[in-house]
Amino acid sequence: MKAFKMTLPIIRNKPMYKELLQTLQSLEIKPRSWDASPDKDIIETPPADENTIQAFLLGLFKTDFWWFEDTEDEHLGLVTAQQQRDEIIDLASRRFAERCGRSARGESTRTFRLELTPNQDLGGIQETPDQHVPQVLEHLKTHLELHIREPPLTGDNLGLKTWGSAWTMAQLLPELGRYEPLQKLLGIVPSTKGHCRPPIQVLELGAGTGLVGLAAAAVWGVNIVLTDLPMIHDNLEYNVNANMPAISEMSNGHASAEVLDWKDWENALAGWPSKEFEIILAVDPLYDDDHPRLVADTIKHFSKAGRGHLVLTAVPLRDRTTESLCEELDSLMNNNGFEKKCNGENICRDDWESANAKEVMVRWALWLGHDGDVA
Repeated sequence: MKAFKMTLPIIRNKPMYKELLQTLQSLEIKPRSWDASPDKDIIETPPADENTIQAFLLGLFKTDFWWFEDTEDEHLGLVTAQQQRDEIIDLASRRFAERCGRSARGESTRTFRLELTPNQDLGGIQETPDQHVPQVLEHLKTHLELHIREPPLTGDNLGLKTWGSAWTMAQLLPELGRYEPLQKLLGIVPSTKGHCRPPIQVLELGAGTGLVGLAAAAVWGVNIVLTDLPMIHDNLEYNVNANMPAISEMSNGHASAEVLDWKDWENALAGWPSKEFEIILAVDPLYDDDHPRLVADTIKHFSKAGRGHLVLTAVPLRDRTTESLCEELDSLMNNNGFEKKCNGENICRDDWESANAKEVMVRWALWLGHDGDVA
């Protein structure tokens, strides 16, 4: 690999439009995604420290670029001096906003590359003594790429941000597919009665930007409906539609997006034919004191009766409050007739945008309904 060092143009030297354009494009801070993409052939070293970059950007805002001239572009045709000025100021504004934190950033898209390796570390998984571990899931492809759009953050709409816990759990899905009774539900190993099963229906609560549910559709090959509140739905639906081609290449899984308010079951899933699910996912769902009860009761309400339904929960232990909420959810799940079949803890970095982001432990569990084993 080779590296090159870029220097910032000096404004008093009257740099031309194309030079400034290339510089501003090089200064873009792309959203982190913790993917496992191959190394690039060229490594760009920082042109200057952040204080120098910000001073350069501020200098552009104070410049009228009187030396710009109308030019002919082979693709765009005539580009006037005023159009050139407008584009430079627009790009400078974007580069400045990227350096002011996630709330100042505009819309962005992250690419997540999920490696489908057979021996991923489950972070100290704990199984019941009689737990059987069948052979690992096999895939024709070795990786999955999902493209997740995040709109600008507004108010306290936390579902418009992809949290580190979602990426951690998405990475665990291939390995979690090894464990009984999930493999029986997915049809990877024969059922005890030897008959074929209908397609598995999966529900995700509080899907946010959709990373976990989309990964489940592709990796597990299930029919999943990703749900969240109305203000989150449009972006969630966009991500579902944008990633369906990648899901179809991986498996026969399918994903869709619906509105589900945990306080309004009657009007939930208006476009969904069945409201009973064999598998329910709830990743990072606890933010208020009433959420453990709402999540546990919503899971119970939408779980399919009469067969071994499964639930995957995951809660980042950000502080003592979230740890207490997690313990309350565990207690309520037990009270609602679910048995914890396996569980573990994995470390994630909670916030994408900080180089010194705090590491957080994600506590997850796979639950089995008590009203019957998988037949």
